[in-house]
This record gives sequence, C-alpha cells and structure tokens, in this order.
Amino acid sequence: MLGIKSTWSFFKNSPRFMALIFNFITVFLTVFLLIGCYNTSNDDTFLVRYEFNSDSPMYSIIKESFATSNKTSGLEKIQIRTGYMGVCVSNVPSNYDLQGQALSTYCYARKNLTNTSLYSDLQIKFSQSSSSENSTSDQSTLNILQIAELTVVKVLHPYVLIATIILTLIMFLLIVYVILPGVPMKFQVDKFLLLLSSVIVLLWGMGAMYTHVGIRASYEFVPAASMDIIDTYRGKKSGTMSWFSFSFYLVICVIFWSLYIRERTSASKDEEILNNATNRNFHLGADNISRPYMQNHYYSSSENSSYHSKR
Repeated sequence: MLGIKSTWSFFKNSPRFMALIFNFITVFLTVFLLIGCYNTSNDDTFLVRYEFNSDSPMYSIIKESFATSNKTSGLEKIQIRTGYMGVCVSNVPSNYDLQGQALSTYCYARKNLTNTSLYSDLQIKFSQSSSSENSTSDQSTLNILQIAELTVVKVLHPYVLIATIILTLIMFLLIVYVILPGVPMKFQVDKFLLLLSSVIVLLWGMGAMYTHVGIRASYEFVPAASMDIIDTYRGKKSGTMSWFSFSFYLVICVIFWSLYIRERTSASKDEEILNNATNRNFHLGADNISRPYMQNHYYSSSENSSYHSKR
C-alpha cells in the first residue's frame, strides 16, 4: 500500500521533480559561470580573452620593446582572460617574477590590478612627432591589462548573475518544499513559485543579453581601437553555459505555468460537475415534493366526484 502511494505521489509530482532537476543543474551552471577566472582552476571559463596580434605590423616593435629588459622579455606572448569575478594572466614567461614566483598563470580579483607590477610592465608607450620645425612629440600608451580591467569593472558586471543565483537557490528550496507530502500552504507556495520562475526568466534573460552585447562590443571595438594590435576572442564555454541556464530557467517557468493552467482547468471542471449535480438534486427534490401533492389532489378529486354521483 505504501509503495502504491509513493508511486502515485511520484507521478503526480513528476513535473515538479523535473523542475527540481533543471533547477539543480542551473545552480551549478550559474555558480561555475560566476567564479570563472576567479582562480587558475577555472581560467578556461572566460568571457573575453585578449592577446597581442602576431600578424600586426606593430608586433615586432612591441616584441623589441619588451626585449629591452630581461624582466619583461617574452611578455608579448601573454594571454589575458576576463571573467565576472576576476582576470587571469597566462603564458607568462618563466623569467618574469610574478608575485614573487615564477608562475606561468596567475589570477587577480576584478578590482585589484592597478597596483601590480605586471600592470606597469605591460604598458606600451607610442611616440607621435609632428613634421613641423618646432617638432614636439606626444606619447600615448596602450595597456592590454588595463583593457581587461575596464572590461570586467565597467562592462561585464556580476551583480545580475549573483541576484539570479540567490533567487535560484530560493526556488530550489521552495520546489523541495512543495514536493514533500502533507506540508501546509502548498497552494500559496505554488503560486509564489509561478511568480518567482517568471521573475528569474526575465532577470537572467536581460543579464544574458547584456553579457552577450558586452562581449560582442569588446570583440568588435577593441581590435579596431588598438589598430589591430590586440586580438580579442569570445569565450564559447561561458556563452554556452549562459544560454543553457536561460533555457533551463525557461523550461522551469513553462512547467509551473502548465501545472497552474492544468490545476485551474481541473478545478473549473470539478466546479461545473458539482454545479450540475446540485442542480439535478434540486430538480429531483422539487419533483419529490410536487408528486405527493399531485397524488393528494387526484385522490381528493376522485372522492368528490364519487360523492356527487352517490347523491
């Protein structure tokens, strides 16, 4: 008996179990997306990657400028990956003293780059001299690490993703609650889940689109603004995780709306059946009341007619 009851409860709550599974997956996807480039173990989950363009006419000049010092020799091969919470630097030459160690890869917090030695060592100065008699030279600088920092701090903000993760965890706990049998206020929690899933879809839909636009802008504008000195690559893994998360959120929202519509339709049908049964019982009761009256009226009429015939 217990097995039959458990089986029936499972099939009855199977859409909610599916929503719970999708919710569990999205928690991991969004968390790993958030901590991408926060440490070296997650540096492959990046949003944008910057490196010097080896096909650029300026590449040889950059290489020579770095080769003037043994400390900075080989920095032209460096790669910088940006994520929501940090910036990772890879392909650092072995001769470079990075944080007091000979490291090939190192990750910084998103707002902790300006005071590092690598920040100043990657700064490239270009001189522009006029052809007039009183020639003056103007210097302009290009810093690939500064571009990465601006991308993280000014363009790709993590706050929408953090809010989405918090709401996703709340939704996960509420789904577990409504799956449990015999808990109070299940109907109210179901209605709140309907609202919460819709809010998360809208929130992360805007967040995913904003991130996509930010990555696209960096991909298009940085090479052009740097005269093709810097190459930009989009993170395909992070993009896939972002849109898969949105798809799962959308599926969860559709599941809850389908359950709501099904329950409302079922309630309307039950109400209609109840009203029909009430009306039928009312008519049957009215017939039962009127039938004795008609019988009494018939018998009284018969007696009166027989009385008159005898007289």
